Amino acid sequence: MDRGHHFYIVVRWDSRNALSSSNKVSISINGVHAFGLSSAWSVVDPQANLRVGSWGGPSYGADALIQGLTIYRRPLYEATTPSGINVGNGDEISQIYNSGTGKDPTLVTGSWDVVFALPTNQSAGALTTGTGNAWSHPHSSNLLYTSTTNTGGFMMGADYTTDGWSRGDGYEPTVGSLATANKIYAGGYYMTSTGASTMNIQRAYTTTAGSNYVLRAIGNSDGTCNPKIEIWNNNNGTKITELAGTTTSTRTAPDVYIFTWQAPSGNTSEIIKLLNLASTGTCSWHQVEVLENSITNPSMEGASSNPYIPTGWTNSNLVAGDTTQEATTVHSGLYSVKYTSSVLQADFRQFPTSSANNFYASGFASYGTFSGYTTYVPSNRAFLQNSYNVYARITIKQGATWQSNFGIWRVNTAMICRFFTETAP
Repeated sequence: MDRGHHFYIVVRWDSRNALSSSNKVSISINGVHAFGLSSAWSVVDPQANLRVGSWGGPSYGADALIQGLTIYRRPLYEATTPSGINVGNGDEISQIYNSGTGKDPTLVTGSWDVVFALPTNQSAGALTTGTGNAWSHPHSSNLLYTSTTNTGGFMMGADYTTDGWSRGDGYEPTVGSLATANKIYAGGYYMTSTGASTMNIQRAYTTTAGSNYVLRAIGNSDGTCNPKIEIWNNNNGTKITELAGTTTSTRTAPDVYIFTWQAPSGNTSEIIKLLNLASTGTCSWHQVEVLENSITNPSMEGASSNPYIPTGWTNSNLVAGDTTQEATTVHSGLYSVKYTSSVLQADFRQFPTSSANNFYASGFASYGTFSGYTTYVPSNRAFLQNSYNVYARITIKQGATWQSNFGIWRVNTAMICRFFTETAP
């Protein structure tokens, strides 16, 4: 390779299922993909000899500067072959390559599947101090994970009951561990309905009234199953929120459920239900993560006002008609915010609790084709995780479908979440 040039490298592998044809390993360099290795191999634990930038010690260092190293729990998706697991982000490898200019991988994927990220902030230092830290998505903070013998939402136990799930509401679907060929991650269950609709498995977990939560789950249909996720108040038996999947989802292009809610008054326990709304068919569930959310009222519910400012959010220069309460085009819950303002810098905002030098993931769902929208965190407060001076903007995705937007921030002093128009539409 030539010195003085950037190379964008993605290495992917799946020891159980082939990525392309019979090949289980792929390497992509500057957007060009190669595949190989059809034979199986033994998985080893690298922790005793884990190194970044060298092999076998300092005598075998990489003849390069490694920037933005990011390790995932699944093979990233590329659309040319196609290969990898498509979790709704589009061609992840092409977007990261970004026609040769490069892009922070987590702006494409978010943090959900990240187990190790080593962002570049142009300062030398140990990984244990200051802004030189590496980070991981907080998988161990999953509220459905309770111990190493009960993997809960990661579905890695000997069976679903070991992980704390049960067949719910009097219906008795057939439930078992996914076969190796049907897995995305290390665990997962199948659930086959046998003549009754709304069959489900469910799991309770402890909540705090008024606290806020975010869920991310992965599941797919066999072409007949009609999958859905519901959140229920375990104190009074009422449904809090829900999100439906599709009958066309597959293992390599599963349904990805990401949505938020706030625990209602008096709520101390909630139930997650994984349902099949069809009377037959098999749903495959790969994992469910529930995390505490630093955003107050993240699903933007609340009493109607003009302009519409959700409960817990603050108005900054918006006037009547700039935002309205939308009850038809909704991602989850009852409402969304319909933003029509063309006034630059007018916004609704929130100041979530944050600490300097820590990393924070943010995300939101967008729908629409109005130009000029961004989400913004002022640069003297938080930076994009791979930089030390980049204005912390994310341009909101456009389109007539709900789309996920992601960003990972390294906080300088504090965070602000703002939704505003930066350029004239």
